[in-house]
Amino acid sequence: MKKFLIGLVFACLLLLTVSSPVQAKTVSGEANDPNALWLGTIKYLGNPAGYHFWFTPTETRAWYTIGHTYHNVYKFDLKDTTEWCGPATVPDREPYNLVATPGTQVYYKIYDVTMDAYVCGME
Repeated sequence: MKKFLIGLVFACLLLLTVSSPVQAKTVSGEANDPNALWLGTIKYLGNPAGYHFWFTPTETRAWYTIGHTYHNVYKFDLKDTTEWCGPATVPDREPYNLVATPGTQVYYKIYDVTMDAYVCGME
């Protein structure tokens, strides 16, 4: 059921971005982080407001548990950052530089879909 909901959310977001007037700046696809191959294949969707990543890590590291599915949300311009982690800086490597300009400040939330809980953000 969770995978269905994730797919439905992804499809809705994709539909909204394709039909939006900023579609020229909308990007989506799949990539691997060469510095963190343990994250597995990262599906991404980005637009001028921010971006989303979905992935299932192959190792347990930091906030991530092997085999769990994660949905990370990144936003650029926030007025209220109290429920967000960060800030962080967008690195100059795929898949991050495919959805945002390197060096851009970004806030994020990490949602463990498998456990149905935020591991970072919404605290």
